[in-house]
Amino acid sequence: MRGLYSKVRAPMARKSKADEAGVSQQSPLRRARAALAAGNARRARQLAAEAAASGPEPERAEARKLAQQLEPDLQPLLVVGAVLILIIVAAWLAILRHP
Repeated sequence: MRGLYSKVRAPMARKSKADEAGVSQQSPLRRARAALAAGNARRARQLAAEAAASGPEPERAEARKLAQQLEPDLQPLLVVGAVLILIIVAAWLAILRHP
């Protein structure tokens, strides 16, 4: 049985030279949008910052706007931190009340 499975292999997909050239010719802004569409916000933020710094001139303003939209929002993080501190204080007070 083992020999049968080792002889059957799935074909491997290989990138052609044209595929590799197409990816490298995309602008950083276009790659940032593709990363955002794929759900990778961190990579999209990096690529948008790269496009804003060194991309083609017409795309720089658009890349800055995209990078600004992708910045993390601090207000929800502060609310979560405050709630966590309240939970810790409430648990600590509950432990001290019961000897």
